[in-house]
This record gives sequence, structure tokens and C-alpha cells, in this order.
Amino acid sequence: MISTTKIVKKLEKHSDSIRVVSFDIFDTLLDRRIPDAYVSHIAADILAKQYPNTANAEQILQSRTRYRLAHEKSGTPWLLSAWLAHWANENGLSGSLVIEAGCQAELSAECAGLDLADGAPGLLRYIKSSGYTVIATSDMWLDSDWLNKLLVSFGLVFDRVYSSGTVKKNKRRGDIFAFIENDISRPAKAFLHIGDNVLNDVIRPRQAGWESLWMPQK
Repeated sequence: MISTTKIVKKLEKHSDSIRVVSFDIFDTLLDRRIPDAYVSHIAADILAKQYPNTANAEQILQSRTRYRLAHEKSGTPWLLSAWLAHWANENGLSGSLVIEAGCQAELSAECAGLDLADGAPGLLRYIKSSGYTVIATSDMWLDSDWLNKLLVSFGLVFDRVYSSGTVKKNKRRGDIFAFIENDISRPAKAFLHIGDNVLNDVIRPRQAGWESLWMPQK
């Protein structure tokens, strides 16, 4: 649950050092009403209807699951568009068309199951107007560009968007934080990360030298 008061107090306390405010997305700014697995089913069903002579929804979902599990076993964040290209190649389809269709299906499925946290767009505008760079940092299989489209559709506008699937680093391991520091050219002490997950959004950023703020789900 977003607490503007807690965030403002944290920024005031570290006004001499923090320059970049990073937000987790899911269950922080966007609340999930349905589980990830159901989102995958919806997206697979949408894609199957666009390629009815290629595979049914269950077959598409099985291919996606195998691809995801193989990457999880190797410790590498998986990327939706990479799996879609793989699936297209297996079935003799145009990779670019399948990627566009599959990412759009995922976007539609995600939007159907999300609610915007109260006051989130206004909070981002306030922080940006106060001179901070505002970024999104998410362990997410959508490409950063598609994740940004999702955020903009809810009125959430960020200076930069980081998806683990795109950068091949994540919050759970903690290696995404150094990547972001290098990308923005700021030291660790210049960052505040805000999110709902104790490990990913509190412990890992602190281990990286960032300030962090826990926003538990309501």
C-alpha cells in the first residue's frame, strides 16, 4: 500500500544524498487481482486464437512453461519476446509478427487483472516535480518497452524502466542494482527503492548500498 507520507519523510531524511527514486511495480503501484499463472492462461488463449492452425492454448502454455523453467534452472531471467521468437521458429512463423502479437496479448491479459494503487500517478508527478529521477525496477518477463506501455496505460510515467528480462539481471539476486547505478551514472547512496517484497525490495537494495522503503500489500 502506497504511503505518500512515509516516502516524503524518507526523502527529507536523506535529502543530501538521494537523487533517484526507484519503484517496484506489481503489488506496489499496480495491485494484482489475479495470479500470474492465470495471466499466462489468458495470454495463451489470445495467442491461440490468432494462430488457430498452429497450436491450442494449452500447447502454447506448455511451450512457455518449458522455456521459463529452463531459464530459471540456469539462473537467467527469461524474456517473453525471446520465448515468442523461439516458439515462432519452431512453428515456421514470422518471428516479428508473433512477438508483436504475443506481447500485445500479454499486455491485454495483464491490464485485465490489475488495479491502480490510489494516488500513484500523482505521487510520481510530485516526486519528479521535486527534482528526483523516478524509475521503475521490476523482476518481469516483459521487455522494458512493453512494460513501459503497460505503465503508461495506467498513467504511470517514469524517466526509465528496467525489466529483469531485458537487462538479464534481477532484484532477487541483487545484481540489477549495480547495473542501474552504472546506467544512470549515480553512486549507490543516491538511490531509494520502494516496494512490497521484503527480500527483493528491502534486503537486496540495502545490501547493494541503496536506501529502501517497505510498502507492504494492504
